Amino acid sequence: MAIPKKDITARYAVVQGLFWANYCILGGFANVYLLAHGFSNTAIGLIVAISGILSACTSPIIAAWADRPETMPVRRIVTIMAAGMIALMALVFLTRTSYVLTVITYTAAMMLIQLSATFTGALAAQSMRSGWKLTYGLARGAGSLMYGLSAHALGWVVARFSPDILPVLGIALWIVSFLFMLRFPDTKDHAVLYADMPADGAEMGGEGGGSAHGNADPPQKRSDSPAAFFKRYPRFGLFLIGIFFVYISHAICNVFVTQIVISKGGTDADTGLILGVQALVELPVMFGFAWMLKKVRAMNWMRICAFFYVLKMIGTYAAGSVAAHTAVQIFEMGSYAVMVAGTIYYVNSIMDARDTVKGQSYFGISTTTANVAASLLGGVMLDRWGVSPTLLFGIVVVVIGTLIVFVSVEKPRHAAV
Repeated sequence: MAIPKKDITARYAVVQGLFWANYCILGGFANVYLLAHGFSNTAIGLIVAISGILSACTSPIIAAWADRPETMPVRRIVTIMAAGMIALMALVFLTRTSYVLTVITYTAAMMLIQLSATFTGALAAQSMRSGWKLTYGLARGAGSLMYGLSAHALGWVVARFSPDILPVLGIALWIVSFLFMLRFPDTKDHAVLYADMPADGAEMGGEGGGSAHGNADPPQKRSDSPAAFFKRYPRFGLFLIGIFFVYISHAICNVFVTQIVISKGGTDADTGLILGVQALVELPVMFGFAWMLKKVRAMNWMRICAFFYVLKMIGTYAAGSVAAHTAVQIFEMGSYAVMVAGTIYYVNSIMDARDTVKGQSYFGISTTTANVAASLLGGVMLDRWGVSPTLLFGIVVVVIGTLIVFVSVEKPRHAAV
């Protein structure tokens, strides 16, 4: 068992806060920025979809590489991605007058920020499995707080100036993120993560190294391929399918939040209100999740969050005004807040330390591809049939996903560090 090291919760909270402020600029206000530059709902959906596909294809390659003993810690990967985001946000600003170039630069920026989201989470997973003290829910709550404050502030700033201010703010914040990550400790403890790995790289079986049922296999070289990974964790693959369907409903509500708000009688300015309320209601769960985990196991929190996504989708469909739609965001506490706080612990509890980055990556791929599906289908459905049929579709898929999640979650093999 890993020996607890220095508590890095405060430092990681800053990482989360900066990341989600940046994500709010690029992702949360994507509709506002792109609609102002002449993009249709379908075109916006394609940009989000293509960026998601690229991110999903790249993420497992980087994750498998990052889990190897000889590679750099996740901290350095996140730092490099922050530097890339500075350059891409600058390009988004410089190409804003060109439709074609905006498609290219915005797609690239969305791809990299989705990769950064996955590895920001993996940074926590690797740190905890290496023995560092980190209260993930508290740190992730700081991210939600910053997202909420940023959404509220950006709604006012964009209304006062113009959407073109968004990439400029993004450049400034990503510079801060890059400088902070340079001073973040390297948390990849080889002595802990690879304690049972022989010098020649062979794995001696045992915990996590054999079949999905824990039977020891003969000594063999460990494979990082997707096929080998899902052979070790077969039920996790089914779980990811369930999360895919569940997350489609979440993505529809967030990718097209502006359109939904307008359909209920709101304005562009109300987009910031909805995003801000979402982030703020998440805080009690984020900050208190370490305590909640002592009362209910991570596997059951996954079931609870899926059920709350059903409630949220039904409420979004039924809401007849901006006020009612705002009230529905209370379900964010049991849905998205539980998912983001609980996933780290759930993956850590069912996987070996040397698979946690891959596990977080595959979870990120599931939500990213859900984002892709929601963006493609949602954009087309909104343009052809409007908001209500699109939300009804969201109800159907979230119910399917919830049923799959309920039957696929599995009991822990390790402590949910």
